[in-house]
Amino acid sequence: MMIYQNSFFIKKQLAETLSKISSLKSNEKTLKEKSELYEFQLKEINAISPVEDEDISIEKELLILENSEKLFESTSEIYSNLYNDENSIYDLLGNIKNKIEDLSEIDENFSPKLEEIDSAMELLKEIADFVRNYNDKIDIDTNRIDEVRNRAGAIHLLKKKFGGTLLSVLKFKNKIEEELDITQNFTEKINELNKQANKIREEVKTYAVLLSEKRKKESKKIEKEIVKMLSFLGINDSKFEINFQIDNEVNSENYINIDSKKVSLNQKGFDTVEFYISTNLGEDLKPLSKIASGGEISRVMLAIKSVLANSEKLPLLIFDEIDTGVSGRIAQKVGQVLSELSKTHQIISITHLPQIAAFAKHHYSVEKETKGERVISKIISLDNDKRVTEIAKLLSGEKVTQSNLAAAKELIEINQLK
Repeated sequence: MMIYQNSFFIKKQLAETLSKISSLKSNEKTLKEKSELYEFQLKEINAISPVEDEDISIEKELLILENSEKLFESTSEIYSNLYNDENSIYDLLGNIKNKIEDLSEIDENFSPKLEEIDSAMELLKEIADFVRNYNDKIDIDTNRIDEVRNRAGAIHLLKKKFGGTLLSVLKFKNKIEEELDITQNFTEKINELNKQANKIREEVKTYAVLLSEKRKKESKKIEKEIVKMLSFLGINDSKFEINFQIDNEVNSENYINIDSKKVSLNQKGFDTVEFYISTNLGEDLKPLSKIASGGEISRVMLAIKSVLANSEKLPLLIFDEIDTGVSGRIAQKVGQVLSELSKTHQIISITHLPQIAAFAKHHYSVEKETKGERVISKIISLDNDKRVTEIAKLLSGEKVTQSNLAAAKELIEINQLK
């Protein structure tokens, strides 16, 4: 299982790499046709060379530049009112502080307020210093305003052309740079991917060969088990062979090299498997699909399913009229095989032979009835008595006698003990 999982994973990597090569080759013409447009668009974007979030920072700067006169006048006035005028707020607070000092000498309850006034004056001085420093840095530069306005307009035009946002402009720029890089280095890209594909092919080959060897080893066991099961089901002197072939007719890049030859690869390796069988002594082995006898086909399929069921971990097996062309004695053995399989799988069998039906744990009857102009099929769960009756009908036909019922009941009891 681990070999198969590793092989599948690496095979997936190979498929993805080959898909990239195929995509590049199929898009080569389109890429080259678009390269002239891409070069023009890239030149247009690079002429501005915007950076991420620049439109936001420009908007903030332009707002400040366009209001520089107002900022200068307002900060000058604020500084004067706070600190620089003769009757500034700072001076007024100084006078108030002097008076509170006088009052505190009369009533000490005023003393704590002196600290609060000192704090207020210190805070007021900090605000005044900030406003003054800000005012000193204001530069009413009309040239800078025009420069920023022009850049804002250029970035806005790029946003309008390439997606509506500056982020979409930058993403588009990256995309066309990659496309142009591929176009300009197309051969190198293809060669690089081919080297990668060949490296992966060698890894796939390792696991594919191991998988093939394991299959061939297990096939010998399976062949013996199927021949043994066929003998039990009444096909004596049978031969069964699992034939392995390799497809050397490679029509795609999906291949590996085996003995210096290209071999087609699929999701399950490079083996093409076919079952060969001979059901009579002296007959040559032939493909399973060439078997003509319905009875033989039914038993061969039952043998194959019963042998492979456990290894494939199938939860459910359905046998539709597995009894075709089978006699009563062999039907008994078919029933035994189905009963054994039911210990590890859910088995659904559609049968008309009582020898097979009697092995089942649960029975259902399928009936058809006409309603108006339509025929409707119904499936009915049978209790123990109805089950005996239905098997009796399989033994005798529609007319059921007590001896038929007794025989059906005995057949069920005997088979349930096996």
